[in-house]
Amino acid sequence: MEFMHWMDSFGPNNRRYFAVLGRGPSRPLPSSEKPHTLIEMDEFRNDAYEKAKIYKERTKAWHDKQMSRKEFKPGQQVLLYNSRLHLFLGKLKSRWSGPFTVVRVFPYGVVEVTHDAKGTFKVNGQRLKPYINGGFDQKKTTILLNSP
Repeated sequence: MEFMHWMDSFGPNNRRYFAVLGRGPSRPLPSSEKPHTLIEMDEFRNDAYEKAKIYKERTKAWHDKQMSRKEFKPGQQVLLYNSRLHLFLGKLKSRWSGPFTVVRVFPYGVVEVTHDAKGTFKVNGQRLKPYINGGFDQKKTTILLNSP
């Protein structure tokens, strides 16, 4: 079995804490070092806060860049994503329903759609995708395969 240092069991955050203190958890600080150490700990906490803030901003920028911008126009036909179908089994069941017709587009991604059977309602634009009408041949073709 490999030797493990006692500070490794505390994880990386506590190791940094003890590195700033210059002592382990079992050895208390002398009273003369405590105010100086508290200032260092406050600076360490502020640095960690700033780094977390920068990480959050970068993650948000990356996430916003990955989102697809969809622009819909009134009268356009769209398909609606049904997120509730995750609960039911069925590999080949489509999670897209429709087509729906766009009635009105509101700011901030809200779209009002209508359907003959389901009526008119508002949905988030991220749940919609354009419907491409009839990109295939609807004639039936039969191909007979003869065995040799």
